Amino acid sequence: MKRKHLLIGLAVLGLIFGLVGCTQPSAAVPDSPEDLCNEGWEHLMDNDITDAQSSFNEALDINPGYCNAWTGLGWAALSSDDLEGAFINLSYGKQTVGDPLDQDTEEYQNLFFRFFMDAYVGSGLANYAAARYSMAIDDLEIATNYDHSDNFDWNYYNWYTLEGDTYSVATWQAHLYCALAYLKDTTQDVADRLDSAEVHINQCRARYGESGDFNAGSLADANQEINRLLNLTDIPDPDPLDYPEGYPNH
Repeated sequence: MKRKHLLIGLAVLGLIFGLVGCTQPSAAVPDSPEDLCNEGWEHLMDNDITDAQSSFNEALDINPGYCNAWTGLGWAALSSDDLEGAFINLSYGKQTVGDPLDQDTEEYQNLFFRFFMDAYVGSGLANYAAARYSMAIDDLEIATNYDHSDNFDWNYYNWYTLEGDTYSVATWQAHLYCALAYLKDTTQDVADRLDSAEVHINQCRARYGESGDFNAGSLADANQEINRLLNLTDIPDPDPLDYPEGYPNH
């Protein structure tokens, strides 16, 4: 597993307009938003950022409230080190995806869980890369707590590319970046930061079948353990993203 530290500064920008939920297209069109988004993610995995952005924008032309397209644009921006663009688009993604449990079938809940995690994990990574550690913690805590709910009990993956190399961000990595954000959030006492980081480190260790009793004596100890876990390479292939029959007109 490879890591890349993004060091570009990020200004806080407010949302231009409010969108609630993923709205449905009002008329049949030649290309559906979900097909265009699938195409966009494939382009992104091939490091074709421009083509990915084009596909996601075409999906938004059809449906301006399409959460997967906003999130895709955010990940495309993150993959090209455009943290400002990542922050704006992932903010729209978070706003439009809503709560997966508001969906009316289990299939749709599972689908929107993936959309939800794309939005919140991506936003957390963008905030972390911009040294906005408190905001990164907020996003990543939401993502990791949702993954540990009784409703969703599988590991989550999002694959993307940076500079031609394939990377993955999984739930366990979200735990580790959350732990790193705690270690770097100087607004909190060191003891509190270590306690919070240890929780996420041990949840990550448990996902690897290791003991969940790591106890950091210092910030350096915690950093060393996080780096060890981030460099583990036995990551399984991600599950394919399957749309329920009839999506999005359910």
